[in-house]
Amino acid sequence: NVGHVTRSGDFCVEASAGAVTEVWAAEMSGGRVAVALFNRSPSKETIVLEFKDVGPNPVYQVTDAWSGNGLGSHHESFAMDVAALDTAVLGLQASDVV
Repeated sequence: NVGHVTRSGDFCVEASAGAVTEVWAAEMSGGRVAVALFNRSPSKETIVLEFKDVGPNPVYQVTDAWSGNGLGSHHESFAMDVAALDTAVLGLQASDVV
C-alpha cells in the first residue's frame, strides 16, 4: 500500500493509508511514539511502518502494546502481519542501538 503523511490535529498523524490499511501515530514524551496499524481487509495484511513518517529517529525499540512483548530494535521500518479486520497497537522508543 502506498500512503502519505497527513496532519490530523495536534496529537495524531496519519502516517500512511492504502486501500484497506492505515497507520496512525502520536508523539509521546521521552522520544516515544504510539502507533496503530489498522487492517480493514477481509484477509491478513502485512503493514509496513516507515519510521521517517512517525518521528525523527531512524532506530526504534518496538513493543506490542496489547501483549507487552518486545519486538526488537528496528532500523528505518517495521513490518507486521495484522489479522483480517484487526488493529495492532505498538509502542516505539527511540534507540541508538539496532
